Amino acid sequence: MIPIMACKQRGIIHRLNRPSCPQQNGKVERSHRTDGEEFYRLQRTKDLDYLIKERKKYDEFFNNCRPHMALEGLTPIEKLQSFSKYKSVTYVYS
Repeated sequence: MIPIMACKQRGIIHRLNRPSCPQQNGKVERSHRTDGEEFYRLQRTKDLDYLIKERKKYDEFFNNCRPHMALEGLTPIEKLQSFSKYKSVTYVYS
């Protein structure tokens, strides 16, 4: 499904940032920086299949185990579960 149509169906307003303007998208830029510091900087291979497998493990750790300062020390799964609609979610995977 086209992302804009999926957003529209869910009542979500979809807005695009200006190209090459990281100031408009600080959360994504910060995520890229964290990924670089905690994952890519430590890799010693350029084997794409290996990197895909290891990145999936990293994403699962990042979302389910690693506390985040921006979430007041909670993991993303704990923050998600703090909303009544998502209390039953027990694991976030990639």
